[in-house]
Amino acid sequence: MAHEQKRNSMKQYLKILITVSIALAPGATLAQTYPGSDLPLILPRSAWENYQGFSAALNWVPEDKNADTFKDDNPNTNDAIPDYAPVERIVIHDTGCAETSARCNGNAFDSREIIQSIYRNHAQIRGWGDTGYHYFIDRNGIIYEGRYGGNGVRGAHVYNSKTCQNFNTGTIGIALLGNYAHTAVPAPAFASLTRLVGWLGATNNINVADTATATAIWSNPKAVSGSCDVSYGGFSTTFTGPVVVGHDDLEKGNPDPGTLDRTRLRTEAKTLENSFASYIYKAKDDTSVYAVTGGVLQKVSDTITTLSTNDQARVAEVNPNQLALFPEQNKTMLPDGTLAKARSRNDIYLIDGAKRHHITSAILFQRLGYSLAKVQIVSDRELLGYAKGDPIIFSNGTLLMSEQDKKVYLIKNGTRRHILSQRAFTQNKLNAKNIITIPQHELEAYPDSGVVGLPEGAIISLSSKATAPNYLIIDGGKRIIPSWDMFKRWGLRVNKITIISKADFNQYPDKGELPYPDGTLVRQEGRPEMYLVYKGKKY
Repeated sequence: MAHEQKRNSMKQYLKILITVSIALAPGATLAQTYPGSDLPLILPRSAWENYQGFSAALNWVPEDKNADTFKDDNPNTNDAIPDYAPVERIVIHDTGCAETSARCNGNAFDSREIIQSIYRNHAQIRGWGDTGYHYFIDRNGIIYEGRYGGNGVRGAHVYNSKTCQNFNTGTIGIALLGNYAHTAVPAPAFASLTRLVGWLGATNNINVADTATATAIWSNPKAVSGSCDVSYGGFSTTFTGPVVVGHDDLEKGNPDPGTLDRTRLRTEAKTLENSFASYIYKAKDDTSVYAVTGGVLQKVSDTITTLSTNDQARVAEVNPNQLALFPEQNKTMLPDGTLAKARSRNDIYLIDGAKRHHITSAILFQRLGYSLAKVQIVSDRELLGYAKGDPIIFSNGTLLMSEQDKKVYLIKNGTRRHILSQRAFTQNKLNAKNIITIPQHELEAYPDSGVVGLPEGAIISLSSKATAPNYLIIDGGKRIIPSWDMFKRWGLRVNKITIISKADFNQYPDKGELPYPDGTLVRQEGRPEMYLVYKGKKY
């Protein structure tokens, strides 16, 4: 009975964590708008981030330092560039792939695979930690959510290295899949682009038709070498130009978005913006009705039935992910002890001390007695308004086994140590009954800090010769004993040295030189100062 309850609990956990996976044959299309309207339908990030490996690759997570006001995190100061700022411009890109490639300018490939490739390039190869674009639009006009963090999050799509101006703050980057240097943007993609630009204009209170808007731009000073000193900066320069621009308008020499007709785009998007300005919204799984203005959700009513007839006619029902792009105004802080997750991500957090603490495992979640019924689903930005706290992890001495390769690890101080063999398992007096099996991606939350082989404190050597160096197994690795004097100071005994093979020796990571033991008094020859050694340092 207990086993069945545990299995059902796991099914519930997986149900709440399941990502959206949309099965498409190459060339197939999805709806571009909501039924009966021109409102752009935005597929959630999980439509392409449908494999745990993609989720795990995300290693840049923004922080909303001013979550109560949704203003700039640190305007007018020479400080680190803010992760959030009000949206002031929309920047259009194409993806610059080879024009002759059918994968680039053809419809025979699943666009999600192309987005995944761009994501890997941005997040891992370029080291940006995530895709630089906020939205993708494929050749069929399907719109996908891109960068994690919601509306107003800093992108990674335009930095002018000649002027040292960072246009990633206060802008939205939209990437058209394809290369349009010499070919026209497909009609479905252009239509979706106008709808998305118009909707973003309406929800952020920016005039997408304006061609001479002046805004402060985050800029870095130039170093003596002439390169940009990105270590600090501020909103110290100004740019005047259209609200809707191409990449080449901000960084001369870049070809994208090529042939895109920007004048037509602004005109048609403005017409739609005027139409969308009257909309109010209801998410499909929520009874509340919201207005979206200035990039912020404002609750209009708890239910649609309390609205006037005219207001009811203004309500557009949208997918939850589309409203979750925006933070809710006057949202109260979650009390300590609350379990919360962002709508677009799988991870569950415990709110404590105004910080979010990641619960690193589904099984750990169960073992701590938490209930999935208590998990609150919030917008990305609302969750990111809580500073990152220490993760909730398995305690020291826990034995974890990877589902993938069946290797067993010992957890110590938030790190994992691979148990080298059954012999090592036995010698360290571990119990197989205590092994917990978890997915590989959960195991990877624990950094590798060494191995478990011979017991800690064992002396090893590759040879029995007196001149052969000896090593002490310590802290999950091997430390060389630099001298016989040090050997004696640690109270070690020659008859305790274990001769091991080169293959076994190489499995222990090198942890450096063995220091003097705690309590040793040392001084430099010829100098009077005396020091006490404690934990490898002299005082």
